[in-house]
Amino acid sequence: MRKCNLGLALVLTCSVLLSGCGAKEGIVSSFNLKESQPKKLQIADLGDAWDTILNNSTKEFIGGHPIDESFLALVTSEYGDSVIEEIASYANFETPDIWYELTGKSIHVLWYEYCKSTGIQSYSLGNTYEIDCDDEVVLDFTGDISFANDVATTEYMDHQINGITDCFSEDLLEEMRSADIMMINNEFAYTTRGAALEGKAYTFRGDPSRVSLLEELGVDIVSVANNHVFDYGETGLKDTLDTLEDAKMPYVGAGRNLEEAKKPVYFIAAGKKIAICSATQIERTLNFTQEATDTLPGVLKCLHPEIFCGVIREAKANSDYVIVIPHWGTEGNANYGEDQINLARSFVEAGADVIIGGHTHCLQTV
Repeated sequence: MRKCNLGLALVLTCSVLLSGCGAKEGIVSSFNLKESQPKKLQIADLGDAWDTILNNSTKEFIGGHPIDESFLALVTSEYGDSVIEEIASYANFETPDIWYELTGKSIHVLWYEYCKSTGIQSYSLGNTYEIDCDDEVVLDFTGDISFANDVATTEYMDHQINGITDCFSEDLLEEMRSADIMMINNEFAYTTRGAALEGKAYTFRGDPSRVSLLEELGVDIVSVANNHVFDYGETGLKDTLDTLEDAKMPYVGAGRNLEEAKKPVYFIAAGKKIAICSATQIERTLNFTQEATDTLPGVLKCLHPEIFCGVIREAKANSDYVIVIPHWGTEGNANYGEDQINLARSFVEAGADVIIGGHTHCLQTV
């Protein structure tokens, strides 16, 4: 699997390498002061530092969070007076990078830990998972995965002595299992109930017990924003969500209503907060797969991207990096279309740092 730096907004089908650094003591040497940036403030003492951060910070500097004295007290007690005074000297900057440079944790992670320890804004803790890893965070992404009944790949797997582990090389299994965050697209429904959608040429479902295969592969999160998770209607979709939840497997891109379908999943890793959002452009001309609404279960769609771009903007406001997973393109076509380019531009403008597409059953150009 390929790896690349997570910094610019890209259209990718690869692994992503997030490079980080730990806490630094003393003056920050890597924090470049450009002429276009404001000058550092002079901070007299700890009281002045607190006052400056609370009353004179830019919204960007504090990550848009409603920080208060108790938050600053927690940071000061953990990192010391000199660190908070140095942080305060950058309070008029429109970047919060100094928090991470001096503490090893971004402002979003510090705020998350504060909310977790105090119970304040407990709603902001939902769909957030902490990853124990080194300064380097490795993320792996696959395309479509299916454990559906009566298809050749599943039957082949079932005839192997060691099941699914015989379907992959040892190197690939090690790569997937060792990744800090490993994500797949769950391209079928976990259900034994319901009826296949009338008129749809291909419908896929697998026994809910097969969800255990995800753990064997080292999967940490799945996307259910695709054109097959609804193959067995609302019953099949709800069974799928129940199955994933019972297995404690995070998912994005579908829900029992629109509010659920829009929720990103967040990971705390190496001092940064990473958001993952997913939606499907497919089907573009058909409408077998139900779109989630305020009252109906379904997938989050992005053929018309306004709602999904709102999800991306919200994720950007609450994280350091946003990874967008669209189900898009044309099967078997290695070249991306103008529609994908237009969608990608709207995702980037909304705040996407990385875009990793799926659905085409082949690699597309970057």
